[in-house]
Amino acid sequence: MKTFVFVAAGIYPAFSMGENPAFESAISSSSTTVKSLPAPPESNFTPLVPHGLAPTPATAPIISDLPLSDLSRAANRLKQVDYTQAADPQHESKPIEGVVHWQPQPTFAVAESPPATSLTTSSGPTHSAGMSSQPPATAPPLPRPEAPAEATSAPTSAPAPTSTESQHLPSINVPANAVPTETPHLVSQNSALLPIPAYEAEQSNTSCQACGNSGCLACGRSTAETQFGRFIEGVYAGVCCPDPCYQPRWTMLANASLFTDPVRPQSRQQFRWSYYDDFRHPDRSEYLWARSGVRGPAPEASVDYHELSMYIETGSEKFSFFVNTPYRSLYLDSGGHYAGFADLTTGTKTLLFDTALTQVALQFATHIPSANPRKGLGNAHVSLEPSLLFGVQLSSISYLQLQFSEWIPIAGDRDYSGAMLQYSTSYNRTLLGSVNGTSLTGTLEYTGTFFQDGAYTDSTSGHAISASNQHAAQLGGGLRLNICNKLNIGFGSLFDISGQSWPGSSVRTEIQFRH
Repeated sequence: MKTFVFVAAGIYPAFSMGENPAFESAISSSSTTVKSLPAPPESNFTPLVPHGLAPTPATAPIISDLPLSDLSRAANRLKQVDYTQAADPQHESKPIEGVVHWQPQPTFAVAESPPATSLTTSSGPTHSAGMSSQPPATAPPLPRPEAPAEATSAPTSAPAPTSTESQHLPSINVPANAVPTETPHLVSQNSALLPIPAYEAEQSNTSCQACGNSGCLACGRSTAETQFGRFIEGVYAGVCCPDPCYQPRWTMLANASLFTDPVRPQSRQQFRWSYYDDFRHPDRSEYLWARSGVRGPAPEASVDYHELSMYIETGSEKFSFFVNTPYRSLYLDSGGHYAGFADLTTGTKTLLFDTALTQVALQFATHIPSANPRKGLGNAHVSLEPSLLFGVQLSSISYLQLQFSEWIPIAGDRDYSGAMLQYSTSYNRTLLGSVNGTSLTGTLEYTGTFFQDGAYTDSTSGHAISASNQHAAQLGGGLRLNICNKLNIGFGSLFDISGQSWPGSSVRTEIQFRH
């Protein structure tokens, strides 16, 4: 039966067999011959030996088809030895509790089981354990190691193994592009196992290599002297050599606005309540309702209305489909009141460009005339509304959202319906960082509407007045509380700053559930 014994080549010069009965007993249980093998390919290991012991030439750890139980028993035998014999008599002998601490370049030998055992140290003398000092005829002669290098000199690199020796080297399954990492001590005080060096996959920045080969700017390097120039370079780098480590994900900071649609598609359900005060000329360009006195209610100077809507969006990381169903309650300036479901809105959202710095999406909404226009609940025609949505990360705690939309009426009144350019922007900033999954984000928001065509009815004279080139703008802000990225609650308001009062002010509260 074979017996496997590990002998640390950096330790055995200090052994005295007569003074270490535990070690004698460990190796005398069967006849063994120590076989010294050269090291595997060059490594950066450096042996660390206990106090008072001289290092030997580096030989590599040999692990050849040893079961875990044999490894453990062999290491336990070494742990039972009391290393108290010092090679240098000037130093006091200090027991180290039978544990050998190693850093890179450990030296090991594999003991096999021929009949006799001989132990040759780096310093020359041979100790025998009461057995024949000569190896059997069938075993090759044991080469004598070279004398150890001076303590002040650095260890030399071990020779590469030959083809016959490589079969005894450990078989380690590592990736083809793996590189060795820093290795901790191979033997700890609480472990009898001898782990091999750790490996990790090398990450090659192929995108930046491709970027350089294509003639564009080197990734991560900026030559611009202004903030706008650095922003343009960042967008350029995002197109030509995107960050391979970027992980697209939804964040509250990037989607906190209450009056600008979020750029990233997501699966969510939203309930929103909005109140619009002093909404003047409600039939202007047939946006809120149809032409007064024709397909819409009688002319009104202004209206106030509440709107409760349920918004459902479902999709993937790049595409989503949404439906918005509003319920409207109007209070006319003349004292009348109407209530009911308003026009239904459906649409899609497609993420076109997605980097850590910038996101761009195309949203296309279709407004379906499903409400009663006589009560001011709809405008009696189909309207299309394509939008470009942008998200720009300004810093780790601030974000910018933008939206540009074109309102396009179809089959509306020939004189009153007209196109409009709508735009909005929101500056989002984290006010309270994540505390147990909860965060608070503040927004500063601006919206504007530019009337490109259409008309409205003067409530006093009843005449049609052109709405072309008129402009309405509102400014305000809001707060949004995010809970575990699953539930968020928002509140915000806008106030007219253009004098058009379209509307005079608006208040919005919404709650979202993300799926």
